[in-house]
Amino acid sequence: MITPQQIRLVQDSWKLITPVSQKMGEEFYVHLFEIAPELKSMFKTEPKDQAMKLMFMISYLVHRLDQLPDLQEEIVKLANRHKGYGAEIGHYPLIGQTLMWSLKQNLGDQWSKETETAWQTTYQLISSLMIGAQKAQTT
Repeated sequence: MITPQQIRLVQDSWKLITPVSQKMGEEFYVHLFEIAPELKSMFKTEPKDQAMKLMFMISYLVHRLDQLPDLQEEIVKLANRHKGYGAEIGHYPLIGQTLMWSLKQNLGDQWSKETETAWQTTYQLISSLMIGAQKAQTT
């Protein structure tokens, strides 16, 4: 479970990302396609547009972490959309790895063990909800 301190760390570190969010989003996809080139065919949108969508969604989730029960329905909808795009449960660890890499690159000196743990906990929470929603769709 995510703690109030972890939520604060994620939200505070996200404020530092906001000025470079487009750059981070583009770097995210470059790195993702380097480690998993087979995923590139799933994305039909221009990379800049895809990066903007990713960063908007992360921002939306980060700003509402303290309202998680209300967010769960949105996360289920997000999972259903991703399944429609061809996302598989096995993709979630790759996305998490790429997100952590991107955050570390863009936060630089502000990336600490506590911040990393907070982001990992946040990603684990959201991805487990999305995976659960995807599994529920197939049963």
